[in-house]
Amino acid sequence: MIDYIEKLEKNLFNIVKDLYKPNILELGVENSRSTKKFLDICNSKNGYLYSFDINDCNNVANDKRCFF
Repeated sequence: MIDYIEKLEKNLFNIVKDLYKPNILELGVENSRSTKKFLDICNSKNGYLYSFDINDCNNVANDKRCFF
């Protein structure tokens, strides 16, 4: 799992953090590690996160910038 997080940090989050007002579509929330990081980026950049999962993930985050 550490390799997964390292890859996200080095690649995806590096790109997304530089976007202005990002609208992020996340498919698969699972353990919400990336969800929380995406949400941090959205809050700091005035963006929005749209997350979808086959399981109910409404309890992952209570934030006006995040939709499940």
